[in-house]
This record gives sequence, structure tokens and C-alpha cells, in this order.
Amino acid sequence: MHPFTISLLLLLHLLVLCVGSHAAVETSFTAFRKKTGRSTLFLSATSGQRENVDAMISHDRRDLLNAIMTASIINYIVHPVSAVAAEEKSPKPTFAKDIYGTDLAADRFVKARSGPGDRSLVMGLKGDPTYLIVDDSGVSLEAFALNAECTHLGCVVPWDAFQKKFICPCHGSQYDASGMVLRGPAPDPLALAHVDVDPDTDRISLTKWHEPTDFRTGVKPWWI
Repeated sequence: MHPFTISLLLLLHLLVLCVGSHAAVETSFTAFRKKTGRSTLFLSATSGQRENVDAMISHDRRDLLNAIMTASIINYIVHPVSAVAAEEKSPKPTFAKDIYGTDLAADRFVKARSGPGDRSLVMGLKGDPTYLIVDDSGVSLEAFALNAECTHLGCVVPWDAFQKKFICPCHGSQYDASGMVLRGPAPDPLALAHVDVDPDTDRISLTKWHEPTDFRTGVKPWWI
């Protein structure tokens, strides 16, 4: 829940408590008068005491509300800014690994591939099977990777280099080279991930696709 929403709920809760406290004092004075049946003189004195108590409650309540409002404003200013700043930071990357759990170096990985358009499986985000794609130049990787799990029931879909498409061995779903559905029963395209290369170590890093639009469909990605 957003910090500002929490602040508003807390403010409303404390307001209810304040009103409830005042109502409780009001009720207690009324009950006391009915129960004791004191004389008019005593009731007059009690009424004066009541006015003093009401004044103190009113003063304390104003102080409390002022403190709550101040805290809420500070919370609104500080927390959303920090939350937005955190969201704007780049997601923590996951380094692509081979079947032995070893981080892959981009240059060596690309050189070991068959050439432009090669799609090879690696361990990606959360250890999911993921296809890294060699771009048309044949010397570097595409800026996106494809999750290899079929969007029907999660089977790993092999890449058929001859037919230039992914074909699910479980129920026959097919995807084109970019992961778009060619034939069901798969309902959605293969999920995307960002691909970058660490300039210092040459390791291949993967991060969750966080853009509001899937560049293949032009609409919001189904996995976000």
C-alpha cells in the first residue's frame, strides 16, 4: 500500500478515536448526573468542572490533530519521493548462466553460436530457461531475451532453426522468431527480458521487462 494511503487511514483512525473520547466523556457526565441525582447546586458545580474538562479535551484534541496533520504532510513529502526514486533505479540484474551455473561472457558466448539469428537457451531470471538471441550483425546480442516457457502450461519450447519458429512439444503451440503466437492453444506471446552486457566483466545481465508496452504487440505486457 502507498505510504500516503497508509497516512490517510491512520489519520482517519485517530480522528475517530478523538471523537470517541469526547463522546465518552460527554456520556459519563450525563450518566453520573442521572445515577446520583445530586442537588442543583452540585450539578452547577459539576457543570463548571465539565466545562473545564471540555476545554482541556478540546485543547488536547487540537494539539493532537495538528501533530497528526504535520506528520502526514511530512510523510507525504518524504516517502513518495523516496519511493519514486527507488522505482526509478535500475532493477537488480541477473547474470545469464550456463547449465553448470557459470556466468556467461558475451563475447565468448556469441562466438560459440551458429551466427546471426541464433537462439540458445541459458538460465535467466529466477533460473527460468531463457533464449538469448544473436543479432543480425552476428557479433552481439539482441537487447531482449525470450522466456522459453510456453504460455499455455509452461512447457519449455524448443527453437526450430529450420522452420524459424518455436514449437511446443506438449500441445503444439507455435511462436514466431520474436515469441509471438502463431498457433494456440498458447494465449500469449513469450515473456520478454532486457539484455545488457557488463562493460567491466563482459557478463550478460538480464533484468525484468518493466516498460509499460510490449514492443511486439503495442499493449501492456501480460506478465506485468
